[in-house]
Amino acid sequence: MDCCKRSLWLLVCLASAAGCARSDATSEQVSNLGTLSQAVGTPPDSLQACVTGAPCAMPLIAAGELHSVAVKSDATVWAWGDNRFGQLGDGTSTQRSSPVQVSGLTEVSAVAAGRWHTVALRSGGTVWAWGWNAYGQLGDGTTTDRSLPVQV
Repeated sequence: MDCCKRSLWLLVCLASAAGCARSDATSEQVSNLGTLSQAVGTPPDSLQACVTGAPCAMPLIAAGELHSVAVKSDATVWAWGDNRFGQLGDGTSTQRSSPVQVSGLTEVSAVAAGRWHTVALRSGGTVWAWGWNAYGQLGDGTTTDRSLPVQV
């Protein structure tokens, strides 16, 4: 379903049976990751944001249980929040209250966040994952947590 409207700076799509809800945000708020949470409020469990004209199937921001991740206009990935399993992708397990760049990822076209892991789709079609991996959810053939992105 394409729930993005050309008249909006930012459309927030809630992944639920209720469909999509929208939230207008100023271009200044959208360009500043630090104020994005103020623009859209407290994120629900499964939050996806779409830029103008993009379908909700291609999220540019996602929220896990206690962390958030976003793709900036330069196609780099930035994350913040809880990091106990490396879900921020910065090579550490340090909690971050401000966005940090995910190490080594460029040309990213979409992101998704699970409870304690994160996944990104690069424009060339490769998938990368990091964070909690107790059940093999990262898809790298192991059950080892990863604090840096690994190709699926």
